[in-house]
Amino acid sequence: MQPWRSFAVGLAIYSVVSLVPGTSGKSVIFAWLYGFWQGMLLILTGLSTAGMVTFFLSRYLLREAIEHHYQTFLSALNRNLEQEGAFYLLVLRMAHVPFSIVNLASGASRLHAGTFYWTTWLGLLPGTAVFAYIGFRLPSLDQLVADGPRTLIDTPLLLALGLSALFPVIFRAFTRRLGLLRDTPGDSDTNHTPRHHTPV
Repeated sequence: MQPWRSFAVGLAIYSVVSLVPGTSGKSVIFAWLYGFWQGMLLILTGLSTAGMVTFFLSRYLLREAIEHHYQTFLSALNRNLEQEGAFYLLVLRMAHVPFSIVNLASGASRLHAGTFYWTTWLGLLPGTAVFAYIGFRLPSLDQLVADGPRTLIDTPLLLALGLSALFPVIFRAFTRRLGLLRDTPGDSDTNHTPRHHTPV
């Protein structure tokens, strides 16, 4: 298969799977298959595309249901968007606030679609880079067969795994101290929203 066709097929698959909540971890697989840079481009484009689909579904088909179900978070989102603008949505993305919930609430908010797209792309960049690097550092099947599980003992890989776990926690704690992540899903003062992490 030609490289551009392979990329297009991978992008289509990734975008569709990203519409399903709770499908985290796939970015590691795609970066393992496509490499670091191509994998990063595929992952970011796929997530942003899936985000836009959910955004428009929420805005034009599901708005009343979203306003009812995520009333507290939506009110906080509109309030913080008025005060902080696009920066607030960047913070939500970088803090790995549940991807599907942010998409749905943003569609029901007063946010401009163009702002939603670029903040999604840019805000997911740091986390995507870490997950793509993990996939890039994983050994090939030939290496695993030849050298066994010891090929998984790789210092940069272990550091990247640690960073992928710690970065969202540290970033959320820092931004909460600044008062930027109040009334987000998972906090005690929100409606009982399910926890779906960023599907990277």
